[in-house]
Amino acid sequence: MQPQHHTPTPNITHPLAALTIDQITDLADLNHDTIKAYLDVDQNGKISGDFIAAGEVVETLKNLGLNVDRPNIYPRLLDRKFLRNSLKRIARPLREQRRKDEGKTGKGVSAYASQAAIAERSKNLKDGYEWAKSKQLTKGGKTLCMLRLIKNGRLQQKARLTAKITGLKDLQDMNGWDAVLITATVAGSLRSDNTTITEANQILTRNNERETAFIHREGLNIAFVRCLQPHQDLFPHQHTYAIGTTEDLQKYADYIKKISLESYPNERGADQHRVDVKWEDRKKGRLSSYCVRYALRAIEKDGSGEDAWYYSNNKRRLAWSGLPCNNAWECSRRMTKEQCKNDPLAQKLRAAAKDGQYAKWVVLMGGVGSKKKDQPYEPVQDVGVDKYGDVSLVTVGALLSKTLVIIGGIGWTITPKSPDHEAEAVELTQILQVDQNQDQNQPIAAPIFNSSAQLPQYQPPTIH
Repeated sequence: MQPQHHTPTPNITHPLAALTIDQITDLADLNHDTIKAYLDVDQNGKISGDFIAAGEVVETLKNLGLNVDRPNIYPRLLDRKFLRNSLKRIARPLREQRRKDEGKTGKGVSAYASQAAIAERSKNLKDGYEWAKSKQLTKGGKTLCMLRLIKNGRLQQKARLTAKITGLKDLQDMNGWDAVLITATVAGSLRSDNTTITEANQILTRNNERETAFIHREGLNIAFVRCLQPHQDLFPHQHTYAIGTTEDLQKYADYIKKISLESYPNERGADQHRVDVKWEDRKKGRLSSYCVRYALRAIEKDGSGEDAWYYSNNKRRLAWSGLPCNNAWECSRRMTKEQCKNDPLAQKLRAAAKDGQYAKWVVLMGGVGSKKKDQPYEPVQDVGVDKYGDVSLVTVGALLSKTLVIIGGIGWTITPKSPDHEAEAVELTQILQVDQNQDQNQPIAAPIFNSSAQLPQYQPPTIH
């Protein structure tokens, strides 16, 4: 039985939802200082002290939504920056949902995100810009401008995205396949039954997981890029540009429609509008061009309402399937002639990647739907130790055919920019090519950031 439609009322009772950013910062600092007062960390980083008293604070943080069950949690809780950022990340979607319930978002009011969320995102971008402007990368006497690297990285991201989507079109043509653009949204009735934006996003996420399982179960040989986007009233929808045989694509589209209609199946117009399937008609143009516009718009980090929506809801913007991994593509692009001079296949991979011929590169890697074990690729990993003492494997490059390529930023250190020296502007690819000529066996040294700023005195809010 479907819930009755009614006017939504504020349904967010989480204590973080009503707090400002400054209050959340105060709350994080209060818990950090309390934990620090009960725990004694010696020079070797070994933790001892009153775990019972500290554990009470940790339990409070768990009730606020923080994952405190992860290994080695105490060193993280002793990091003021970690605690602040974690609570802010939890609070962002809660606070934005509260504004929506209060009528501060939506078409004609503030599309895609509230004005407060837009202002917060704009400040976040401005702070990042100011940080990058004041930093530089240094290694062995070389100095590189951080801000220029970031700007170049964004331009390269757009170029690579366009090349990959164009490559999907080329793969379609090479195989004589069809293409389809599937737009799926959540039930319109969710807007009137107190479903939150987070819950609506979770519905799409669960459907995506079921789609992936269906593709493997049915053995569908398709490839796609999926772009998540908000409606003006903040509810999500997604566009999937897929290529493959008409039969496989039809099965895929039918399955998406089937699982999308499990929620409010009798909603008026649901059968026609819940999932829109647009098959490519070459007389009208190519769907790849349509998809590029959506994708470039999605990755834009400009402080707009749509950008603020991704930021507030902690959502991934694009997802790919049925294609070789991005690490292999990046390593192929950054491979040098010297590295692959005795490896014909690696030479072809490098040439295709350098020329932006993504379709040709995918074919060389084994084609659409090829399994990693059948590809001329193995990830190269190094042991990394973060500032909390956790040991993990970090991907730093790849073995492409018989050629080893290291692209991790080994040995570069982030330092304050010297006021009397203008850092040299060098593109990211040039940095990584320098790295490839260094010792490829040296471990990665991740920079550790410590704030030396004095924190003001404050009166934290009371949380019940």
